[in-house]
Amino acid sequence: MMTYMRENGLKSIVVLLVLAAFAPSALPHALFRTLNQAQSALEHNHQTEALSAIEQALLFEPAIQGLHQPALDLAMNLGNWDQAETHLLALKALDPSSEDLKCAVLKLQHARSEIPANTPDLAAQSIECPGMIDSLRQLGIDLFNAGFFDAAIPLLENQVIAQPESYQEQTMLALYAAANDPESAIDQLRESQAHPNQYMRLALDLLILIQDSQNRDSPAYLYAMIGQAFARADEWYLAHEAFKNATHIDPDYAQAWGYLGVSQDNIGLDGEDALHEALRLSPVDPLLLILEAMHFNRKGEASIALPILERAAALDDENPAIAAELGHTYASLGDLESARLAYTQATLLAPEEPSFWHLLAEFSLRYELDITALGLPAARNALILQPFLGQSWRSLGYAHYLLEDFPLAQRALLRAVDITPTDPTTHYYLGLLFQTQGRSEEAIAAWTMASGLSPDHTYAQLAQRALENLTR
Repeated sequence: MMTYMRENGLKSIVVLLVLAAFAPSALPHALFRTLNQAQSALEHNHQTEALSAIEQALLFEPAIQGLHQPALDLAMNLGNWDQAETHLLALKALDPSSEDLKCAVLKLQHARSEIPANTPDLAAQSIECPGMIDSLRQLGIDLFNAGFFDAAIPLLENQVIAQPESYQEQTMLALYAAANDPESAIDQLRESQAHPNQYMRLALDLLILIQDSQNRDSPAYLYAMIGQAFARADEWYLAHEAFKNATHIDPDYAQAWGYLGVSQDNIGLDGEDALHEALRLSPVDPLLLILEAMHFNRKGEASIALPILERAAALDDENPAIAAELGHTYASLGDLESARLAYTQATLLAPEEPSFWHLLAEFSLRYELDITALGLPAARNALILQPFLGQSWRSLGYAHYLLEDFPLAQRALLRAVDITPTDPTTHYYLGLLFQTQGRSEEAIAAWTMASGLSPDHTYAQLAQRALENLTR
């Protein structure tokens, strides 16, 4: 986009420069100077300076159509919507019949998030405008992933109309249908299996779930099961839709209220009211007590979570999830010995469940507590149970690093990178390993990779600080 704008902006300005150079009056020579400044700024990709120079030139000759177009493009690229609209209105006044203006209007509406997603001819309009199909497609995907379904769904539907081979968008529409009208989603979910896309496995899980539940489970229970499937896939906005539907159908469904609260916590809302409603309906359900405790732990209120978990443990002392959450709570309160015992208890209650071995390993490694007897064996057990999970190799590699067995640490961490190349934590650990060995260039490369993968991630930020310290 920027290359296209720079090239076409330069063409317009070069033509005007030639005309101005041969004009006799003082006014065009002043115009020539500002156009020359605009040309130079565009050549060096100094967009703000270029726009300022073009607008200065327009003070001399406001009716030059060839200047309003690059000014419009620059203002759009810089996000200066008011300036963009000014030049768009000028272009309309100069050439009201221009077909190009329809695309410019659409692009400006899209950029300002003012585009009416349910415009009947939006698909046709976007086909006629270069770049708009991809732009609107990305907008639809972004809105969908952010949970703005009312705006996203019409855009995705238009994308499928404009480009019928948009298989990912078709599957996204199927997922939304599953969260709100499972019966109607069956055909869409089935069709999604014909073309590989990132949601294909989740769509298959939902298809099987809905088909198995037909004429057997209550609608509210089906919605709750669908919500749990979305939650397992980390699709919390869709999970929220499904749990919300479950509680609407059956307002006395306690567990649906509990999971609704969890989904609210995971999309930036406060799930406390929903969790309170769940426990009002079923005050001695250990699962709901765990969910409420997790809510307070997310808020950093471990002292409130602890008595809730102790009550849950009294009701169900064989539940490994309660023991694991107790471990997290004790650790947050600084009681590392109680945390160690609780995490260990979780692995004893469910020795074949890898997640509890992961939690025990991460606890030991984070606090560098008894790594030889606790962290390393836990990491090995997690690896045995999940050998193709990057986290398994990452924990093993970091355990070996802390024990100063650098060759084994490097082997395991590189294996983790092979499996999950986008994990900032693994790259950060690799940077630590390389720095400890005096391999500064490799440390910088690893930390640069970590910091660039996900800037908001805790370990990406640690990597950035490590880079800053290393280059001082």
